[in-house]
Amino acid sequence: MFVEGAPKLNFQFENEETSKAKGWFLILVTVISTIGAFLFGYDTGIVSGAMIFISGAFKLDNFWHELIVSITVFFAWVFSLLAGYLSDKIGRKKVILISSFILIIGSIVLGFASTKYHLLLGRMIVGAGIGLASMIVPIYNAEIAPQAIRGRIVGLSQNFICMGQFSAAVTAGALSYNENNGWRYMLGIAAIPAFIQFIGFFALPETPRYLLKKNKDKKAFEVLRKTQPNCFSVAKEFQDIKNTCIEQANHSENTFKVLCRILKTKSVRKALLVGCALQIFQQIIGINTVMYYTATIIEVSGVINKSTAIWYSALVAFVPFLCNFGSFYFIEKVGRRKTCLFSLAGVILSLIMIGVGFHLIQVNSPKIKYDVQERENNCTKFYTCPKCTAVTECGFCYERKDEYLIGSCLPVNPNLNFTSLHGKCMNTTPENVKFFKQSCADVESSSYSYIVIAGLMSYLVCFSFGMGPVPWIMNTEIYPLWARSVCNAIATSMNWLFNLTISMTFLTLAELITKQATFYLYAFFGCIGLIIFYKVLPETKGTSLEQSVF
Repeated sequence: MFVEGAPKLNFQFENEETSKAKGWFLILVTVISTIGAFLFGYDTGIVSGAMIFISGAFKLDNFWHELIVSITVFFAWVFSLLAGYLSDKIGRKKVILISSFILIIGSIVLGFASTKYHLLLGRMIVGAGIGLASMIVPIYNAEIAPQAIRGRIVGLSQNFICMGQFSAAVTAGALSYNENNGWRYMLGIAAIPAFIQFIGFFALPETPRYLLKKNKDKKAFEVLRKTQPNCFSVAKEFQDIKNTCIEQANHSENTFKVLCRILKTKSVRKALLVGCALQIFQQIIGINTVMYYTATIIEVSGVINKSTAIWYSALVAFVPFLCNFGSFYFIEKVGRRKTCLFSLAGVILSLIMIGVGFHLIQVNSPKIKYDVQERENNCTKFYTCPKCTAVTECGFCYERKDEYLIGSCLPVNPNLNFTSLHGKCMNTTPENVKFFKQSCADVESSSYSYIVIAGLMSYLVCFSFGMGPVPWIMNTEIYPLWARSVCNAIATSMNWLFNLTISMTFLTLAELITKQATFYLYAFFGCIGLIIFYKVLPETKGTSLEQSVF
């Protein structure tokens, strides 16, 4: 159906009986564009393993640990806000090229960092690149993909995120035996896929929707012919997009006016609220706490060997990597709404399981039975191992004599993290005397670490088939073309803002209210989200990008 008063097209359809669509071309476009999602996943995964070594190498306290992890998130949030404006001004393709170049530079800076300030700078640069990519890659894939498989194509972003996380975990495990420089290779190697995307994208097209917005009809039609499965879908899709672009051109507005129009248009305003809610709850159920701190969580649950903790985190990342491919079935067959609700329910139960694991560790951990401290200090007030090791400057020192455990909470030696400042663990200790600053390993509670690891695996499986891809997919489907870039930028920025909030507060919360209470808090947030989405989340399966669901 044509818009009334629409001008004639500036070219004729040529040979509509055949489509030049080739499966290989669509695959090539999708894979190269989605490398941005792979890099997103690689960053969230690699920082988990790298920070175990970086914390010791640069003697970081909890604040600096959280800052180096979270500064990337902050810059990603800022640049995700700019991505919508840039994508409308210079195109989706150029924004992806810019993000790739930024990621190359950031990875190189991290690889050669010699101080914690260099690390901070590198993480800032990487955050800028990830922020641009996180917003623009789903839009690019949604606008380039045929309607029948759009959900699968956009959902590939989540698969590539999981692939990036698993690749990061394996890379970290392989490099963990090089304690001095392994972390440099972990962080610097991300420049390779970023370079591949940067070079590859020069050969890829701009999206047909952006081309039509710029009145480049013939180029847009050629792109559709390469990506659509048959001639009818090419002609229909072209005309639907063209009509929408003409209607939008008749109401051409700057970003501020578009924002005002969004707020005044009830259906779009409601869509934006739902889109933002999806992105917010994706974060406040703790996904990037799990991803950024997987190795740390495993370490504090009782696995003290750094390489072992990293390989456990690789196992945790491998399970959702496999299960994520099943999300194609749920998203396209079961639908976005049901997939999201079932996924969120599973995430809530998994968070409770992790909390129970840490609770059992605390309940069954040894108490301070014998105080050998020479003077009063901030560590003397703790009476159990978990409370002692939850504080950065304290560590648990114990001596096992037959079956009797003699334990004390001692201040950590700032120059030698594996010894105490005074007491029995002051020097290199004999075999029956051990000192731990992050966990209560090798004591009665350590067997419960497997409950925590199982909970992490369950969490990521449940998250990967629903709450991972659905927010990104639905945010590409629920907005009209005139509002899509602005609404996506707002929703994506909400994702990064709450990602920042959660990742910046995890270690602090774990110290203040205990680890188990932190995961129970995430589960509580999940329950709120489940109620909200049950009431307001629409189904978008089978709808076109030009069709409103509100």
